[in-house]
Amino acid sequence: MSKRFFDTDIYEKRWFRKLSCVHKSLWSYITARCDSVGVWEPDAELATVFLGEEISLDGFLEAVNGNIEVLQNGKWWLVDFCNYQYGKLNEECKPHKTYLKLLAHHGLLDIYEEREENKGYGKGMDTLQEKEKEKDKEKDKEKDRKKLPSYGQGVPVYLSDDEQEKISDRFSKPVLLDYIERVSTWQPKDGKRGKNDYLTILNWLRRDGVQEVKPSPKKVLCLHCGSPIIDGLCRNGGCPQWEVVK
Repeated sequence: MSKRFFDTDIYEKRWFRKLSCVHKSLWSYITARCDSVGVWEPDAELATVFLGEEISLDGFLEAVNGNIEVLQNGKWWLVDFCNYQYGKLNEECKPHKTYLKLLAHHGLLDIYEEREENKGYGKGMDTLQEKEKEKDKEKDKEKDRKKLPSYGQGVPVYLSDDEQEKISDRFSKPVLLDYIERVSTWQPKDGKRGKNDYLTILNWLRRDGVQEVKPSPKKVLCLHCGSPIIDGLCRNGGCPQWEVVK
């Protein structure tokens, strides 16, 4: 039987207080029934059996205020689950290797690592000195982030050169400009915007199932004549290496 930490301060969180009694029970149920990294396959019928109340998933995702993300395969992910249960996962920690492998299995490893670089800590798993180092790193990142132009009437969007490069390698420019504008004009219900625009854009792209662009294959040239080599063969019929280069 697995055991998990329970957030005793959750009743002080505004988004949780606003949930209906049924939705509060559903949140606790999902937290208990999800796998070791917070992924749960929606099953309203089974939840109804265990909770003894008719469960409908309609409106629940919106009510939990972004604390659950829908994966491309339809499963739900409690985005702060790992951070709260285990602290920052470390490959050098033997128990953590299992969780990292499971995150990779769900296609969440990159997203998790990006979030953890810009997030707080859970259950005192890191020393005070390590926390201070991470805070200094985050301050340096914030200095590197640059304001991007907005085409609407929204607020500025900030991305560092490194963040722009990483996200541009994965998604097309028209798509990125569209999502930058969406974030710029986004007005959250509680009035609080996220601190990291890069993660917001990345999470929205992933939530909407936007396909990543495939990197164009690198050109391989013949060392003898400089012509393209395709399928291991030089395509210059007059080259001594024609149909020889591999």
